Amino acid sequence: MSNKTPLTCLLIALLLGACTRPAPTTSETAEYLDEATGTRVVHLNEPAVFFRDAPMLAVHARDYVSLAPMELSQAGRRDYLLWVWQWSTIDRGVQTAEVSRMVLLLDGEPMELRAGRPRTLGQWPYAAPVNGGRMALYTLTPSQLAGLARAEEIHVFIESSDTTGDYQPWRADRAELGQFAQGVAARQAAAMARVND
Repeated sequence: MSNKTPLTCLLIALLLGACTRPAPTTSETAEYLDEATGTRVVHLNEPAVFFRDAPMLAVHARDYVSLAPMELSQAGRRDYLLWVWQWSTIDRGVQTAEVSRMVLLLDGEPMELRAGRPRTLGQWPYAAPVNGGRMALYTLTPSQLAGLARAEEIHVFIESSDTTGDYQPWRADRAELGQFAQGVAARQAAAMARVND
């Protein structure tokens, strides 16, 4: 038997191992293990921010909505969620109104979002931009993520008992959403490859 055989076997094993690992995150995304729940969280480094002028509240007042996708995996189950935080330049005190409708307008086409089940994490990947405001989670399907990544123009429409309106992009990097969606697709492909082996 040649002395090269053990080295060749080791290299093959390393290459096969690399093929079955999850796709690495990019400079726009990060991941961590939430120790309190044992959940692996993949997320954008910064949420996208959308705004609408709110002159009825005060001169130069604006309402904002920050949103960003997350991939949560625990015990073989993967969930894709959209983290949403509504906030304003005007302190309105505690906001209790529930959002009755949340729609993403992707190149003018509506994509209605479904409220996600309540989740608990010891550490959320995104921080509330200001004190006050309101957090919500929405379920995303992989195809919705892909649609979000493909869209040239994204607007947010929110309807609730205390505020209704269209939010325009302010700090919303479409490329980051695209890279997040590509990472999700790569991890799904790697998971399918492991199942088929």
